[in-house]
Amino acid sequence: MKRRQLFLATAFGALSAAACSGGDDPEVRDSLEITGVSPSSVRAGVGTQLEVTFRYSLASTQQGVVDLGFFRDESTQLLTGQRLVVSKGSGTGALRAVVDPINYTTGASFAVGLLLSEEPHAASWTPLAQAKRFLAVSS
Repeated sequence: MKRRQLFLATAFGALSAAACSGGDDPEVRDSLEITGVSPSSVRAGVGTQLEVTFRYSLASTQQGVVDLGFFRDESTQLLTGQRLVVSKGSGTGALRAVVDPINYTTGASFAVGLLLSEEPHAASWTPLAQAKRFLAVSS
């Protein structure tokens, strides 16, 4: 099996603030959902700018951050350094990054992932919510 490598280039983020909803409601939980990825597939060895749109709800803390990363298998996530600070409540956003999946075999497992966490991070932390979407890799 070929060794899989992932190289990331520059990226940037944008946020569309929505009205806060349910910030003090104990039934509202932290959540993160990928609402779109464009384009929906990547070619091995070809740099492609991906735009990942998402919806979030942050209830457990006043401020959070959404980080963009890519999975090259089920568990290894490589963060792009692209992040978007969000406030308590609900909203939508978009993050963009150029990804170049090198030496991927056609049909290899490749996914875009988002993490929502408290901002600033404690010394030891775990995500409040996360989302992942698999993309097709063609040759």
